[in-house]
Amino acid sequence: MAGYAPNHRKQHKLLQKRERELLHALSTGVSAQKLTEAVENLRHAKLQTFKSYFAQKSVLPARSYVPSKTAKLWQSLSQEQIVARYVRKST
Repeated sequence: MAGYAPNHRKQHKLLQKRERELLHALSTGVSAQKLTEAVENLRHAKLQTFKSYFAQKSVLPARSYVPSKTAKLWQSLSQEQIVARYVRKST
């Protein structure tokens, strides 16, 4: 039996929260440091969501997770590219 069973809804809610935080940071014009922090928090939440989805759909344990193409894309995106995606979403 697994020692930790991920709560998939919790991961998804955290991702939504991080998206809202980034959109708020963009709309209020926060400092570059805070914007960087918001982007990195979003990236981390997005990657955790991919891993959680894998754990939910796979019979393999979460530690055997291999990032998908989409997860690798999110790992490789620059902060400016992530910001650009969310600027387009907010308009």
